[in-house]
Amino acid sequence: MVSARNVFDKMRDRNVVSWTAMISRYVKGACYEDGLMVFLGMRQAGFRANQFGYGSALRACTGLRCFDVGKQGQGCIAKGRFDENLFVQSALVDFHSKCGKIEDGRCLFEEMSVRDLVSWNAMIGGYAVQGFADDSLRMFHLMMKEGECLNLWLNF
Repeated sequence: MVSARNVFDKMRDRNVVSWTAMISRYVKGACYEDGLMVFLGMRQAGFRANQFGYGSALRACTGLRCFDVGKQGQGCIAKGRFDENLFVQSALVDFHSKCGKIEDGRCLFEEMSVRDLVSWNAMIGGYAVQGFADDSLRMFHLMMKEGECLNLWLNF
């Protein structure tokens, strides 16, 4: 990451892809504060996030349990064009459910017109993190009943 950051800092012409790559890499390495700081730097530099930038920023907020900053990001998402994006919606479900707003996470999950394995796992994991083992298991069974388990096996 140090080398990547040095290259990034020396870039004259950054774009949304280079910014998002840095954010994503920090977050994947559990350096949530660094990822969030790069995200905020990108916004201050006048760049609008794409779905991957928003998803990574939400994962950083989830990792930090930084609900207020995540809610601000959710407001930007609602104003932009990514509120119907499956990747972003799944990140929002994960964010709410793991930051203690399990009912809000469930509402977001229920409102999704399309769900995939990631969105199901976000809801199941949210219940598990909050200590609702029975609800987590019920969601898993519902996922299997609705056929997502077939997708799991096909991707295995």
